[in-house]
Amino acid sequence: VKISVQDSVKCFGDNNGSLIVYAQGGVPYKIGKPYKYSWKKQNASGMYEELTVEKDSVAGLTAGWYALNITDSIGVTLRADSVFYLSQPDALAIRIQKTDVLCYGASTGAISAVVTGGLKPYTLKWSNDSTTADLNSLKAGVYILTATDRHGCTIQHSVSIEQHDSL
Repeated sequence: VKISVQDSVKCFGDNNGSLIVYAQGGVPYKIGKPYKYSWKKQNASGMYEELTVEKDSVAGLTAGWYALNITDSIGVTLRADSVFYLSQPDALAIRIQKTDVLCYGASTGAISAVVTGGLKPYTLKWSNDSTTADLNSLKAGVYILTATDRHGCTIQHSVSIEQHDSL
């Protein structure tokens, strides 16, 4: 018995993963599916709960531990509680360092962004249309960064560059 990831969970917290099982042996059913499949998912308290799927694949899954029982036509369990962990990428996060404008009306502000989580590569897009992680020569104002990972997962972060009042 082999359990494989058909589709991993694309973005942190999503429910778009799927698993598929390849089974052989025992005495397969002659009509319909060759085996009976019983899928379970581990809940937050560590107990396994039955899923309503009774086929060789299951979709619409969140990350976590899954168990599978496979029974043949004469009631023999080919594999009892085969367990598999369906992973997901870490949550996208943006870490910011900023430098405020030194003098009123000047363009001396700067922002440096580091994106973590998700799956590289990342695409960056600032509200001023820049696509780099570092912005320099900024005037006071609000700058919004949208980061997108390889799977299309996105996160936004707003940064306010401040300046002193005019004299």
